[in-house]
Amino acid sequence: MVRTPTRTRARRSKRRRRIVLRVLLVAVLIAAAAGAAAFVASRPKPAPVAGSVAASSEQFTILVATTVVDDPSQRADVLTLFAVDGSTGEATGLFIPSGVFGTIPGESSVEQVGKALVFGRETLQEITIENLLGIDVDRTVALTDVAVAQMVDALGGVPVSVTTELYETTETGARELVFPLGDQVLDGAEAGTFLTYRAGDESDLDRFVRVQQLWEGLLATMMEAPDRDEAIAGATDLAGSGAMWMGEFLSALDRVDPSALRFDVLPVRGSSTGVPNVFEPDHEAIRDVVGALYAGSLLPGVGATDERPRIDLRNGNGRPGTGSALAQELVPAGFHIVVTGNTVSFDHQTTRIVVYGDDETYLALARRIRDLIGFGRVEIGTRAQTVVDATIVVGKDFTEMQS
Repeated sequence: MVRTPTRTRARRSKRRRRIVLRVLLVAVLIAAAAGAAAFVASRPKPAPVAGSVAASSEQFTILVATTVVDDPSQRADVLTLFAVDGSTGEATGLFIPSGVFGTIPGESSVEQVGKALVFGRETLQEITIENLLGIDVDRTVALTDVAVAQMVDALGGVPVSVTTELYETTETGARELVFPLGDQVLDGAEAGTFLTYRAGDESDLDRFVRVQQLWEGLLATMMEAPDRDEAIAGATDLAGSGAMWMGEFLSALDRVDPSALRFDVLPVRGSSTGVPNVFEPDHEAIRDVVGALYAGSLLPGVGATDERPRIDLRNGNGRPGTGSALAQELVPAGFHIVVTGNTVSFDHQTTRIVVYGDDETYLALARRIRDLIGFGRVEIGTRAQTVVDATIVVGKDFTEMQS
């Protein structure tokens, strides 16, 4: 292990005190919120649609959204989609930049996907990633940097290999070495800093090298720990049921060769806005990555090409969360929400299912939507559409069914 200079140790000691204070704060908040919304999002898998690609029960997927306690927005800082395929023995981790543009169902047609965690916690974060990638996600958990630190301390540290010296700017403007080169074993506070560290001129894509190192070290340590379950349980106070679902993921890893775990990054391009860490998805390349890594979890209609019906989902009743609630039915069943938002007014009494043709293909699509959501009036649109195949305007009948 590389020795750290005395001043750096002092800085790390100060950082540890900050972590301890965060731990106490989060523990109080969790105690106050006992019985509130669950930390884990999960749904039963829908029955495959005839002619679509059926998902294999052998592949287990878990989306881990890490957040930073000190970030007042509480958006996802890093999104990592893990998959373990018991039939092939493959395990993968896909880094998804939280700043990549996508549709957040019920909220915005063009938004950074990491903000879904702010709008609707794990449930909306999960449905947003499913909608973007066209795959089924079994579990979604949110872990703060403090929870990750707690897990690392419970395991006795995590090994990493630092390949680039990392510096921190002090209050006086001086650069101080935080992580020197070489193999090191990080304690919880150091691991939390390593996970969230940002150099001034690097993008989120550059950060993923460190995130990968930390995940590899953490998972390898967990797999080898004789008291793994106890270590995971030790983080439960902060990570909630998310820590327990990590145990499920590790159990899935037991069925494959852990050394086969490979990481990839979602194909993206820099945004034309020029804003740092905001990206455009490369949909064609994403299709290739999804097909290669998540063949056992593809949603209905997704294969070599994406044949999911494109949906414009509009809130016409004014009740918050209407769009995201309906998206939880539509997306897993193989519909792709490409436009979403509110109508001009919220006086729509009856839900409208509008298709843009009167042939049997369009009528069958309308009936499929109505059968799925259980209500709504089918209409034929008078204007030709090239962006979407159907528009759903959710009326007050939906709120009546929910009450």
